[in-house]
Amino acid sequence: MDDIDRALAEAWHRAAIDPDEAQRRLRRRLGPTYQRPLRSWALVLRAHDRRLPTGEVVKYEQFDDDGPDCAVARITLTGELIQSICGPITIPWPGVTINAAATRFGVNRSTIHNWAKKGRIVMDVYPKRGGKKNRCSEKRVWTRSPVDPAGDVYAGPWGTIRQYIAQRVPHDFQQSLLRTHRYLRTTVMAFMRCPTCAKWMKNLYWPQPIWTLKMAMGMASREELYRRYTDGFVCRECAGFIYESVERRSRPLPGYRVDCWDRFVKRISGGVLGGDDVAPPAPPARI
Repeated sequence: MDDIDRALAEAWHRAAIDPDEAQRRLRRRLGPTYQRPLRSWALVLRAHDRRLPTGEVVKYEQFDDDGPDCAVARITLTGELIQSICGPITIPWPGVTINAAATRFGVNRSTIHNWAKKGRIVMDVYPKRGGKKNRCSEKRVWTRSPVDPAGDVYAGPWGTIRQYIAQRVPHDFQQSLLRTHRYLRTTVMAFMRCPTCAKWMKNLYWPQPIWTLKMAMGMASREELYRRYTDGFVCRECAGFIYESVERRSRPLPGYRVDCWDRFVKRISGGVLGGDDVAPPAPPARI
């Protein structure tokens, strides 16, 4: 247990001594904003993921007036497949080849190179031994920490608990989705249809409830532990997300600056605590 966990636990126990005070805090602080799911606590299904099954073609549709007909296939998702696709991926040192890393992440080689430039993964270049002068060097890819294939959302004050949200999906879960490929000049883009609004999207999301202090201390009911915002993957608009980057954003207006620590404490405590109840962590010392 670190300093943040210890401070939150002590403040939670102080608020739990007086149930009336806790209910008053809950009614005052838990507004509509905190009822919306966070993007970082959602499973993401990418339409261009090469690990998805091929599926059976059910019909043909034309996206453009002058474009070709595109085949629409129906794919079936299972709980085991979702856990393997949406879960974090770790590649230990000394790493694997670029082709092996692309296969493990379900992307192409160019995406692996872009991730290496952004620092999400590490790419080491080893010169090959031999007498040939024009012999190509060998590149190995590895990760410093678990990587989310759909976006780097594991960093932050939430710790590592967000890496395990894919394990919440039951093994007997099944969902059928429509997937197609659209031809755009020299590029082929993949899309999936949202089962709620029937829009073709590149990504679909399944929002999950955040891990609160009530759940961590074993005081949450079974309904709270297995609560779902939706019954499967939907588009971004149907999920009704609020992004953590939006909450951290500030405008040049008096009194508008957002206190990120206050919002974090309110969410993790379910609205019972606020940023003034828990002292924020001290910044790391510079060496």
